[in-house]
Amino acid sequence: SGRDCTDVFYGLHRHEVLLKYQKRLMVGRMEGAEPRSDENRIKSRSELAGIPYCEPPAWQGFSTAYITEDHIQLRKNVRKWLDENIREEAELGELSGKPPSKELFLKMGEAGLLAGRIGPGEHLKLINRKEIFGFPIEKFDY
Repeated sequence: SGRDCTDVFYGLHRHEVLLKYQKRLMVGRMEGAEPRSDENRIKSRSELAGIPYCEPPAWQGFSTAYITEDHIQLRKNVRKWLDENIREEAELGELSGKPPSKELFLKMGEAGLLAGRIGPGEHLKLINRKEIFGFPIEKFDY
């Protein structure tokens, strides 16, 4: 308690959640809370949340037969790219209710994000890339 959770909240919820439950929410800082600092804030959205049950077990370091170290690195790379390239416009669009711009879709397409979200297949050869976010196309799987 006593930590600023704004970034975490907006990482999980739309702004309308606040409006819906506004009358029951307490806005402000808790009495006796530490002042805001770099140590009690989330450093980056591109990092894993670290909140129990917030992320699938494989992303929290538990072993699995399906998720490899390559998958974990791919997810980190995608999150970092989204944070650096998409976040600002996405948050503004979320608050204003406006759809993403054509330029935003073009940027995601050029990065391989749109083709990659379809999954593995022949379509990945059409994007003229050897990798998507550091992950070789020939190793791309579900």
